Amino acid sequence: MATETITEDQRVRVAKKLKKMFGHMDRRQMEYCPIRDVMALASDKWSILIILYLGYYPVLRFNQLKKKAYGISNKVLSERLKVLEADGYLLRTMYPEVPFEWNTN
Repeated sequence: MATETITEDQRVRVAKKLKKMFGHMDRRQMEYCPIRDVMALASDKWSILIILYLGYYPVLRFNQLKKKAYGISNKVLSERLKVLEADGYLLRTMYPEVPFEWNTN
């Protein structure tokens, strides 16, 4: 059974490729990289689910979204929604009425 290992030569080649791709950028440019922001969002599973559900259902109330994102707590959902709104990924709209729910039993 053969096992694959990364040789020192492979590490050097990867380092050279990375330097060629990103070597022209200074530290300030890398700190404000928009891809970094998107990747930070993508690494959070709840934020991705929230965006997917809100993309499919443009209007969802808090409890409707909580039911769709099964397993998320009220606290985490509330925090993620605040962060997504602050980052401009979604817009929160307050409705003055109490929602009517159909009894589907």
